[in-house]
Amino acid sequence: MVHPGTGNQRAGGLRTRIGATFPAVLAAALLWPSLPSLAFETFGVRWPNNEVRFRIHANFPDTALSGTPQEQVEILRCAAATWARQGAAAFDFIYDGGTTVTTDNDLDDGVNTIIWSEEDGGQALAVTLISGRRGVAREFDMIFFGQSVLGENRWSGPGDSVGGTLDLAGVATHEFGHALGLNHSNVSGATMVPSIAGNGLPFRTLHEDDQAGAQFLYGRDPAASTTPVVDAVQPAAGPGSGGNAVVLHGWNFTWTAETTLRVAGQTLPRSKYEVTTCGRIDVFAMPPGEAGPVTLSVENSTGTTLIEGAYTYLDSPPQTHFVRGHLNEDGTLDLADPVLLLTYLFAAGTEPSCQRAADVDASGRVDQTDAVLLLDFLFLAGPAPREPFPGCGEADADSALSCESFSACESRTQS
Repeated sequence: MVHPGTGNQRAGGLRTRIGATFPAVLAAALLWPSLPSLAFETFGVRWPNNEVRFRIHANFPDTALSGTPQEQVEILRCAAATWARQGAAAFDFIYDGGTTVTTDNDLDDGVNTIIWSEEDGGQALAVTLISGRRGVAREFDMIFFGQSVLGENRWSGPGDSVGGTLDLAGVATHEFGHALGLNHSNVSGATMVPSIAGNGLPFRTLHEDDQAGAQFLYGRDPAASTTPVVDAVQPAAGPGSGGNAVVLHGWNFTWTAETTLRVAGQTLPRSKYEVTTCGRIDVFAMPPGEAGPVTLSVENSTGTTLIEGAYTYLDSPPQTHFVRGHLNEDGTLDLADPVLLLTYLFAAGTEPSCQRAADVDASGRVDQTDAVLLLDFLFLAGPAPREPFPGCGEADADSALSCESFSACESRTQS
């Protein structure tokens, strides 16, 4: 459970509210020997078969901040998966789909539910309720409150959380630690500490004490990777000129401000990419590169991963240049150009070698309007053709109109 504190920065205790059948289990937990080298605590219960299923009601109302329902689900699933991936615990939180459940305190309905509640949580920002008996966990519910004693709780979803908000991914990671069976730790820097400083963003990264607690309960998964993993790059190839968008899929991604992304050894500015969730990095614009496969690397507080040949630069196609309105190869704009266009359109004349040059109004099609615009410009002081004009420009790669580059385009000017 998260408690807001006083002052300018939200802070306070994170503690779990316990179900009615739990006190006997908690009392039994006091008999477990404390390991002197570890600071984590448990509730004295664990899930059978090293797994638990859960459902999400993705009903955070401020979708501009918290993300779409699909993004909310992805963030919460990421937070759950952190314990098996970063935590290397032999345990699975299994997403069982959505739910429309809105009650926040029914530990006897047989459904492990995660919801947002418009209710005032009082001292709590979020709470996990867990019930169990004879050392076996039976059910949990997790609630994120819309208000607390300090007012509205603004939950930040995709990307890095901004000032004045609570980081949904970080706080959810803490709450899933409770759902796992962990109480609090007194180790500074652990996700399971009993207080939250700032917005909870660092809770996305598990401390070795968190890992030890999860593994104490469920054992270690020897196949788990606790460092960043990239298992897909989409698309896996792009132009040597760069500038295209690419998505990295994987896990153990943390947040943008502490992540360094390199392409072929070149460090990308952080403005060029965003860690959207723990499983996705969006690269807004790839840098240019020489043709051939290159290595990508992702570095954050969990470690560094290098993926050789993860992305391939393609040979850049030759640039196509033209001047709008210049339909023939004589280097001047005069009556011959609209005549060539009218002849092509209405008298089965020769097609202009660059249809984009014939698209005078840049509408994406070639028709009589383009010829009229040229005539107006030449003889009636009408508006000039759209850019590129009067100088040479590069053809739009997205245009459906064909274009063969004009020879000596750079020397062409308006007559």
